[in-house]
Amino acid sequence: MKKSLTLSIIAVTSMLFTYAQTPTIVWQATIGGTNDDSLVSILPTADGGFIISGHSNSNISGNKSQNSVGNSFDYWILKLTSTGRIQWDRTIGGDRTDRDPVVIPTIDNGWLVGGTSNSDSSGNKTEYDINDSYDYWVVKLNKSGNVQWNNTLGGIQLDVLTSLAQRLDGTCMIGGYSYTRGDKDYDKSDPNRGSSLWPDYWLVKLDKKGKKVVWDKVYGGKNEDILAGMQTSKDSGYVLAGYSYSEADYEKTQSFLGNNDYWLVKVDANGNKLWDRVVGGRLSDYLTSFTSTSDGGYLLGGYSNSPISYNKTGDFRGIMDYWLIKLDSNLNAQWDRTFGGSGGDYLSSVQQTSDGGYIIGGTSNSDISSSKSENSKGVQDFWILKLNANGQIIWDKTIGGSGIDRLSMIREISAGEYIIGGTSNSPVSGDKTDPTVGGTGQNDYWIVRLSTNASAQKQTSPPQQVMAISSNNAVADIRNISMQVTPNPTKGLATINYTAGNNNKLTLLIYDNGGKTIIKTSLTAGKSSYTVDLSKRAPGTYYAVLSSGTSSVTRIIVKE
Repeated sequence: MKKSLTLSIIAVTSMLFTYAQTPTIVWQATIGGTNDDSLVSILPTADGGFIISGHSNSNISGNKSQNSVGNSFDYWILKLTSTGRIQWDRTIGGDRTDRDPVVIPTIDNGWLVGGTSNSDSSGNKTEYDINDSYDYWVVKLNKSGNVQWNNTLGGIQLDVLTSLAQRLDGTCMIGGYSYTRGDKDYDKSDPNRGSSLWPDYWLVKLDKKGKKVVWDKVYGGKNEDILAGMQTSKDSGYVLAGYSYSEADYEKTQSFLGNNDYWLVKVDANGNKLWDRVVGGRLSDYLTSFTSTSDGGYLLGGYSNSPISYNKTGDFRGIMDYWLIKLDSNLNAQWDRTFGGSGGDYLSSVQQTSDGGYIIGGTSNSDISSSKSENSKGVQDFWILKLNANGQIIWDKTIGGSGIDRLSMIREISAGEYIIGGTSNSPVSGDKTDPTVGGTGQNDYWIVRLSTNASAQKQTSPPQQVMAISSNNAVADIRNISMQVTPNPTKGLATINYTAGNNNKLTLLIYDNGGKTIIKTSLTAGKSSYTVDLSKRAPGTYYAVLSSGTSSVTRIIVKE
């Protein structure tokens, strides 16, 4: 009896510990215009805020202060405060498609942005694309988000930028993958390792002014080699990681194990290859993110449908699973972990945390099963796991609305605090309390801040989005919108008291808890009020969104 009681106490204590560690949403923000806005990366900044990159084809609307430059997507970069308020946003592009930009901070407190473009010389782009194909396009911004220089890098076929790095001397490293054959007339001097049907890793070093190519190098085998990420190393070299289906040839010393495998490559400061390592199972393993670790090793992460085979010790759980493998400093596998449910689970982001463990995240449509402790909220959700140093689950959390929510990146802000960036078309539903800016079916950026700190103040409505810079770079009226609702809760009638700048064109939207618009009306500018009649509506939570086109504010209305 005593032994049984002791086991019961241990079990209850374990459950309480797990519950206490599970994070809650501190705040969230939906950011976008009326068309398609897709987030690629989010990073904490030195001032406690965040820098966000993605692409958009929205004109001025919602949170977007500048029109689209071309006929398709442009880079859309935003700087946020620590509470999610918009400090500035920049639309950067040419006359055609500019997409999938990543962003990193630079040593002069600015930003380096890089993605893929087929725009000609137009808008912010000062060089023509090569042979109507996609090229690397790199843009340097100052700390206020203004363009300082840009550079188009490529050859006569497809070149896709995936990663950026900068050294303390100001030189920049640009990484991605390329189908282009080497051609001295363009930026790619090193020839393809296989045919032009298959890409290789392609690395380009730029001088600190961003204009001159110092050197470029290709790494690959005869088949497909896709670079997913790059990091600088302490010895002034670079570590490259992606996935490969090449045999042992050229820079690749190990042949493929399955249809695709993780492939890690180390190069020195001049781009000379030092070593490489292949890990995988007998089917398909796609590396999407990796990090160097405090013990001198590496954590490689992606998604896989491989069964137990070769380097994979855990069987597949569903259509696709998260797969992590930890390598020591000698590139030996220390452990690997397969996480997933019965559906499709696609890992996109890994990071080592300050406690020596890891935070990982991706996109899932699995219900409760295997590693997954919560049901799906919609079509696809964010799925985040906190792991200890040995890759064992401390907690997992599913975050989403009723639509499609795809996680791009998760980063630790401080111990127990995390910022998540992704793309969402979910209406108000599930965990999503902020309506889509573009309406049902349109994608927006979705930012979520999590905390495991029980004393963290939970904010149930998204922070007010205030534009500090207008589309013509003049200072906007940051006092342009304020809104209060009384009485709240209400039994039926509620008065919205608002103040807005005289030049604002105002739209008021009221959504029910399912994301359906129940009221849409135009309001006069200035200081005024509007009465909302919910007397015939069901009790519950409603959302009032007052928008001027350059900023918006959201308030929750509770109907008793």
